[in-house]
Amino acid sequence: MKLYLKRMCAYAVDLLITAVVLNIFLFSYQVFQLDPQMAVKGNYMLLCAVLSILFLFIYIPTKQNGQTIGKMLFHLRVVNTNGQKRTWFQSFLRECVLKFSFIVFLIPMDIVYTIMESIRQRKIIICIGHDALLNTEVLGG
Repeated sequence: MKLYLKRMCAYAVDLLITAVVLNIFLFSYQVFQLDPQMAVKGNYMLLCAVLSILFLFIYIPTKQNGQTIGKMLFHLRVVNTNGQKRTWFQSFLRECVLKFSFIVFLIPMDIVYTIMESIRQRKIIICIGHDALLNTEVLGG
């Protein structure tokens, strides 16, 4: 259970970092949009927002053995269950698409998956659906 608490805290840190970075760039975008001559610079701010998210959630986890900044703080890392090194695409799917884009679907999916696995194994277990989907697991340090 301690691992799941650490995972939630790491996720909260990653969400906070994402919110701060995106809000800085989106605020800059809105300021630049006030002057039509500066609108192009506003578009650069949107590009910078996308690039910073890609850096934070694809480049860093791929280079740091499955650790986002939040996972680094809580000494967690994501590994493939088959022992192979994580790819850029896996980091993109796990950290960007599943965790941020589909959060509305991910939490209910995890609850349903946990219930189904608990019934199947006849004991209460906590399962994270996106880890099962991507054949990954989170290890504590």
